[in-house]
This record gives sequence, structure tokens and C-alpha cells, in this order.
Amino acid sequence: MATGREEPTQALVLCAHGSGGGSAAAKKLAAVIRKRNEFDRVEVCCLKGNPSVADALQAVVGLDTVLVPLLMAEGYTYDVLLRGQLSDVGPAADRVRLSRPVGVHPRLADIAVAQARDECRRQGWASDDIHILVAAHGTPKHRATGASAEALAARIEAQNIFSAVQVAFLENSPSIDEALRAVAPEPCVVVGFFLDAGDHADSDVPAAIAGAHLAAGYTGAIGRDPALADIIVDLARR
Repeated sequence: MATGREEPTQALVLCAHGSGGGSAAAKKLAAVIRKRNEFDRVEVCCLKGNPSVADALQAVVGLDTVLVPLLMAEGYTYDVLLRGQLSDVGPAADRVRLSRPVGVHPRLADIAVAQARDECRRQGWASDDIHILVAAHGTPKHRATGASAEALAARIEAQNIFSAVQVAFLENSPSIDEALRAVAPEPCVVVGFFLDAGDHADSDVPAAIAGAHLAAGYTGAIGRDPALADIIVDLARR
């Protein structure tokens, strides 16, 4: 059937961390993007898990390929692990362009705001009374790891919807526990700055909430939202 446009000539590879051996969020987002028929191939890979980066690139050999990292920061994983794996792939990486990770995209703030508002409605809270805590991973291994979470918080705050917005980390300071105790007992919504519903999003953050602020609401991993597909395609087109 004629579509009025040229047929796609590009492959898209979504690369997740895959610390649990795979990425459910990446697979779901890839399925959403495939339905758009904007790329010849849409593949998924993991830095730690299967399919590997090498496997995904082998599947798109001969196509101009853009690899979009489903990572939340231009930090240690992006700079060291991902770039290192691409350099090890060899000729299969010759036609691959690496985009910035999804976590730095400005429109991620709109998704976070929508998720936080949904949680406020679920709790029966007025948004302008609510403190937002962006919960991110963070690491002392790389100075830029927290920058994207801080930028997200600034963009949320600029929308003037909530009473306050701040960032806290699992492995950096301020810690999530400290930030939650400072807010308690005032209402608070925690936004999970994670791609997947893995150990960090589904265990570590809820455990911090249970130990420091039982009344806090939680949106879960931001990557569960299919609206991330729009961000991925935008990054690929850039």
C-alpha cells in the first residue's frame, strides 16, 4: 500500500542496561516503535544480558543504524560500558551512530509530571501541595551521572505544578532515605528515574519509602510509560 513517503532505510537498536539479564521495558518500547513502520528493523540489546550488543548489530548488518541507549544518564554506563562494547564489536559497528541516552531528553519531564499527577489523583492530593522527589541511581564512579536527574528536576520545577522538587540517589548524596526523612510527614511523590521495573525501581526505592516515609506515593520506573517511544524516535531522527 502506498504511504506517500519513501520506504525506511534505517535500523534502530534500543540498548538497555539489562542488569537482570534482559529488559522488559525495552522489548515493549520496541514493539510500539515497530508498529509505526518508520525503520527497516528495530532490535533490542543489553549491555549485561541477552541479546548482546554484538548480536543486535549482527542482525542489522548492511543497514545504516542508530543505537539509542535506554539509559538515564551520560555517565559511567554510557561512557565506559556502552562505548567500550561498541569499540569491541569491530566492523559491524562501522555503520552505527550512537545517540544521546533517553534520560537527557527534555520531554522526559512531561512524562514524569504526568505520572506524578496520576499518583496525586490516586492519593487524593492536590498537586500544588506535593513535594516531588526524583529518585535516581547515581554513582561516585562518574561525575556526570546525576546531571540528567538534576536537569529533569529543574524542568519539572519550572512547570510550577508542585510545591517543591528535588533529587536523591541510591548511591550518591543526598540519599533517598535522607531526603524522604527530611520531607516526612508532608505528602510526597517519588518519581522513579529508572528505565526498568528491576531491583532498583521495584525493591530498593520501595524499601527506602517503607523505612523513611510510609505515606509517600510512588510512580514506579519512568520507563514503563509507552510515551518514551516518542522520545526514542526523536533521538534517532536527530
